[in-house]
Amino acid sequence: MTETALFKSFSLITGLFVSVENRDKLWALRSEGEKIMGLITGLGTIVYSPEKSNFGRNVQIGKRCKIHFPVWFGDNVVIGNDCKIQAFTFIPEGVIIEDNVFIGPHVCFTNDKHPPSQGKSWGKTIVRRGAVIGANASILPGIEIGENATIGAGSVITKNIEANRTVAGNPAKELLAG
Repeated sequence: MTETALFKSFSLITGLFVSVENRDKLWALRSEGEKIMGLITGLGTIVYSPEKSNFGRNVQIGKRCKIHFPVWFGDNVVIGNDCKIQAFTFIPEGVIIEDNVFIGPHVCFTNDKHPPSQGKSWGKTIVRRGAVIGANASILPGIEIGENATIGAGSVITKNIEANRTVAGNPAKELLAG
């Protein structure tokens, strides 16, 4: 069976629209709460080339999100509505991303302060609604990024970021206006 025929068959069985035009694969879910390979998504969410990414168990992605490829999501990752996550992003277990968050390419979240702890000391990280995280940022475990905060490209986040703040650098420091 050709790849195109395989995807057409899969589409008929699952109710998913799958495009293989220009060798670009796309899953757009037609009904809320569909579950594929442990990935639960909301209506209108698009996951580009999911076969080139890793999705752990019980990953939940909200409505109208765009997830580019490749990405790595650990078990139990939660992503809110209207989020955009760019290619090469690493999000391990213990990360919660609220609504309207933008995550640039190559962003790396961590969950273990003293690896390998095998889950014993994993920190929970929360990205509040409206936050923007620039390319190549690294987020250490146990961090909370406040609502509408902006993280500059290449920043290393070692402590909580308050709402409506802009930070950049290694370690990240607040940028003052003007």
